Amino acid sequence: MSSARTLPLGWERRALESFDGGRSHEVQRALAQLVEQIRVSLGADVAVAAYRARPGEPHARVLAAAGAEASALPLPNEPLWLAPLEGASRPQALRELALRSTMRPFALELVSALVVPWSHTSGRGWLVAGMLPGRVGEARLDLGRARGQVGSVRDAHVLAGLRGAARLQREVARAGERIAAAEGEAPDPGVVLAAVARAARALLGTEAAYVALPGADGSFAMASSHNVRTAAFRHLRIAPEQGLGGLASVEQQPIISFNYAEDRRLHDPPLAATLAEGLVSALCVPLLVGDAVAGLVYVANRELTPFTQADAAVLHELGRHAAAGLRRADLERQRRAATRQREREELAFRLHDSVVRGLTEISFEADAGFHVHEQPAVRDRFERIGLAVEGCLDAIRQELSRLVSPGERPAARTSLAELVEQLATPTSSRSVPRRVELLGARAGEAIPGPTASALLAIAHEALRNVDLHAGASEARVTLALDGASVRLTVEDDGRGLPDATAVALADEATGHLGVRRMRRAAEDVGGGVVVATGPRGGVLVEATLPA
Repeated sequence: MSSARTLPLGWERRALESFDGGRSHEVQRALAQLVEQIRVSLGADVAVAAYRARPGEPHARVLAAAGAEASALPLPNEPLWLAPLEGASRPQALRELALRSTMRPFALELVSALVVPWSHTSGRGWLVAGMLPGRVGEARLDLGRARGQVGSVRDAHVLAGLRGAARLQREVARAGERIAAAEGEAPDPGVVLAAVARAARALLGTEAAYVALPGADGSFAMASSHNVRTAAFRHLRIAPEQGLGGLASVEQQPIISFNYAEDRRLHDPPLAATLAEGLVSALCVPLLVGDAVAGLVYVANRELTPFTQADAAVLHELGRHAAAGLRRADLERQRRAATRQREREELAFRLHDSVVRGLTEISFEADAGFHVHEQPAVRDRFERIGLAVEGCLDAIRQELSRLVSPGERPAARTSLAELVEQLATPTSSRSVPRRVELLGARAGEAIPGPTASALLAIAHEALRNVDLHAGASEARVTLALDGASVRLTVEDDGRGLPDATAVALADEATGHLGVRRMRRAAEDVGGGVVVATGPRGGVLVEATLPA
């Protein structure tokens, strides 16, 4: 079960003063012994102090619980269904009472109970003492004595809440200073995010913490993490309204999930990856820069955990520090990007005035030599020189264009029809004829933009090699969509790979720059590339990327 709710802005101070949060356990320490003393003085089997910080909330939180040996008790901060207590506006004795947890299948069943309410400016509390089923003989609980004890519970809760709030605020302030220090040492968003993840895990004492940032398509991907064990979870990409982060992003509020797998509020949660990671309870807060969600901070445990409003308040305050740090880091990143852009433009102009002009002259000479000489062998040499120069010019012009033009983010989605059209377009008048096929998909289907860009980079590199080195009469390009993957194959009918070259290409540390470039393009989006001898004797390049 999951009864968590979003939390309104302005609740931080009240939440910190009401419940234990993070590594602060002032309330539990202050009340645990007192509640046990009250239980013993009343002759009860169990005693529970519970509190509701906000009117209208459907549950009360356990401040402390005490019981006779082997009694099953609710956990500190565990939310209990409030209906049985709500009607107790005055002290009363009840024949039967059941206090049910809203986060797990647990109920404290009492055959008789005393319920004594108390009020405070920040909320309302209850002292419950009772007898468990199977009690031998008749136990008489003194309502008057219980009424006299509730004042000490109220006072202890108020004082402990103030101490705990002060402690938590000091810890949050120190965490903010550490984030600012990390930003000062290296004004880079990655460094800031790593500091945020470390601070979140330390503040709340959780097993895992991670930060996700939005991409060009609005989806969120993990940018920094602590104690996340599985690659599948680290590589998750969450849609804008998906899962716990999606709900926090839409509501722009902290969201608590006691039991992620059973939380019915979450839209299309990534259950398989989350369960494989072993995470059960989680808390997420959005990082807000103005009205925009600049990121999401999560903390999570691998066991059922009653996260509280105080935990949410702590993480929310940390998120404010993180958002400010990200904003400053982003401004610094923009400044450095502008400086790098100027340097790239200067480099591009120098290359154009030297390398491009030199290659163009070589191309003219090769073309002239091809038309002047009549010997086939010489003409073939000149043609190869011209083809190589043309390929170099095409490649360097593309690189110069990237240098002088601000980098454009890839489209969120690219249709397979558009990919096929680009793959079928020759890059040179001397390109080897190519045949492009689409298998297992409709032309109207689309794949992520970064995947499409990687496929084009790999295909162009492979086809350039065919044009320059294969001696082939045809290149066959196949694009196939298979479930969660897209597969590209480029195969030629040329002379193939010498054995020594095939062995070198099998080594991922190979010095063949073109193959390394293809592998890097695939790895950047979570895929891979294989280069081998094809079934027709030529070279086969096969890339498998996530779709």
